[in-house]
Amino acid sequence: MAAAALERLLGELLEPDGARIRQASERLRDALREPEGPEGLAELLRAAERPQGALRFLGVAVGVAGPALARAGPAHLRLCRAGLRARPLAATAATAALLPSLRPPLPRSLLPDVLEALQELLGLDEDHGADALEVLDEFLESHPESVIPHLRPLLELCLQVAGDECRGDAVRVRALATLTFLAQKRPRALLRGGLLALLLRGLLVPLCAEIRPENPEPEESWEGEGRPCPRHGAAQVLDALAQGLPPEKLLKELLPLLEEPARGGAAGGRKGALMALAALARGCGAALRQRYLGVVLGALRAGLGDPEGSVRGAAAAALRELREEMEAELAPLAAEALPRILGEFWEFPNSPQPKAWFVLETLLEALGEGVQPWLPQVLPRISAALEAPRGRELALSALHALACSSGLPPLPPPTLAAVAALARGGEQQLQALEVLAALGPAQVGEGLLEALQLGLRLAESGDSDATRVTLALLSAVSELLGEGTAPLLPQALPLLQGALRPPPPPSPSDAPDWLLGFHDDEEGAEPMEDEDEEWAGPELAEVGGAFPGLAEAALGALGELAENCGSALLPHLEPLLAAILDLTQVSPSQFPPSINQ
Repeated sequence: MAAAALERLLGELLEPDGARIRQASERLRDALREPEGPEGLAELLRAAERPQGALRFLGVAVGVAGPALARAGPAHLRLCRAGLRARPLAATAATAALLPSLRPPLPRSLLPDVLEALQELLGLDEDHGADALEVLDEFLESHPESVIPHLRPLLELCLQVAGDECRGDAVRVRALATLTFLAQKRPRALLRGGLLALLLRGLLVPLCAEIRPENPEPEESWEGEGRPCPRHGAAQVLDALAQGLPPEKLLKELLPLLEEPARGGAAGGRKGALMALAALARGCGAALRQRYLGVVLGALRAGLGDPEGSVRGAAAAALRELREEMEAELAPLAAEALPRILGEFWEFPNSPQPKAWFVLETLLEALGEGVQPWLPQVLPRISAALEAPRGRELALSALHALACSSGLPPLPPPTLAAVAALARGGEQQLQALEVLAALGPAQVGEGLLEALQLGLRLAESGDSDATRVTLALLSAVSELLGEGTAPLLPQALPLLQGALRPPPPPSPSDAPDWLLGFHDDEEGAEPMEDEDEEWAGPELAEVGGAFPGLAEAALGALGELAENCGSALLPHLEPLLAAILDLTQVSPSQFPPSINQ
C-alpha cells in the first residue's frame, strides 16, 4: 500500500468514530502484511512534517500490526532515537510499542537513549515521566537480555526517583514498580558487579524514611487504603528479591544494613527494618528460622513493645508473615505482647486506631488455642466496637480471626445478634456473612440458612468475594444439616460449579494502541478526549486473578459436601467431577500447591 493510502488509514485511526476505527484497524493489518506495506510506512514517516506526528503514526501502526513491522525495525529505530532527543514523551511511548517487534541487538543499543530521555522528562513533568517509565517494563518483558549491560544506570535512575522526597509519591512508587519487575525478571543479574548492594542501599532510603504525620501512610488512617506509598513500594521490591535470589546471598547483604535503622532513634527506620523482615518471609523464611532465629525474635519483641504505634503495626505484619515458618516460637511472643495491646484498647475505648486492631488480630491468630485465657478481655472490646460504625469492619475482622484460629466458647447473644444484623445488609454485610460461616453451626445454628440465602443473592452479581463467602456458608450449612442439605443443592451447586470453571481466554481487541493519542501542538499535551472506555479493551482474564482463590474455595466446599451430605450429593456428582477434570487441563504451575493437591 502506498504512503498516501497508509496516511489516510492512520488518520482514520486517530478519529473518535468507533466503527471507523474497527474497520481501519483491520485494513491496516492487511496493508502492513503486504510486502510493500512497511516500506510505505517508512516513506510516510520520513515525509512527516513534524517528528511528533511521525512518532504518533508509528505508535498507532505498531499497536495495530506490530509483528508485520519487524523487518522495518532499524529504520523505525532511528526515528525513535531521534525522537527521544526531540520529543521524549511521544518517543518513549513509540519505543514501548515498537519493542516487541525488534530483534537483538537493536533494543540494547536504544536503551541508553531511553534512559537519558526519561531523565529529562522526569525533570520536566512528573506525571508524564511516571507514565513513560513503563517503557523500561517493556524492555524487561520483551528483551530482558538487552537490559543487562545497562543495569547500573537503570538502577541509579529508578533509585534516584524513588528516594527523592521532593517528588510526588505516585512517580516514586512507579519507579519502585520497575525495580520490582526487574527483581522478578532478572534477579540473578544483580549479583554481579556490586549491583545488589547498590540496590539494597537505595531501597533503604524510602523504606526507612522519616514518618511524616502530615502525610500518613495507608495503614495509619481510616481513609488511607489505595494511596501510593514509597515505603510499601520498597518492601515489594524486597519481596521479589527474596523469591528470586538464593536466601543466603540476599540475607548476607541485607541484614547488616538493617541493624542501624532497627536500633536507631528514628521511628521510620525501626518501622522500615521490620517491614523488610516481613518482605523477606515468603522467600527467606526458612533461612531466617535456621540461621537468624534469635535475631528475628529479638526484633519482633522490640517492635511489639515499641512506643510508636506504627512500629508496633510493622512488627505485627512481620509476625504474621513469618508465622508459617516460626509458629511455635511466635505464640509465646504473642502472649507476651498481648497485655500491652489490650491496654491500648482500654486507653482509647471509643476509637482505637486501625493499626491497633491489626496488631490485636495478628496476636490472636498467633496464639491459636492459647487465646482462651484472654477471651474475657478481648470479646467485650469486639462487642463494643460492633456498635460503633467506624469500628465494625475491624471488629468483624478480629472476630473472624478468633473463629478461625481457636475454639471459641459461645458468644454472648448480643454479640451474635449484632453480627447477624450486619449480615442482613449494609457496608459490612459480606464481611459479617463470612464471620457467620467461620463461627459455624455450633454458634450460629439455623441462622446459617438465612445467611446462605443472603449469600446466594449477593453472589448473583458475579462478585468473586461474594462467591467465596457463599461457598463457605454452604460448607457450614452442610455440616449443620448433613443429608438434609439435599433440597438446597440444586440452587447452590451451579455457583460451586461456576467457581471451578477457568476464565475464558481474552478476546483480541480491535483497538489500536492509544498510548500516542496526543495532540500535535505541544509536547505535554493531554491524551485525546475521545479516548473513551469503549476502546480500553476487555480486562485480561488471567488464571492468576481471582480464579485460583475461587477454585480453592470451591474444592474445599465440595470436600465438605462430600463428607457431610453423603448420598444426597450423588445425583449431582457427574457435572462436578467433569468440572474438576477440566481444571486439571490448566497448567499446575499457575495454581498454588493447595489446589494441585
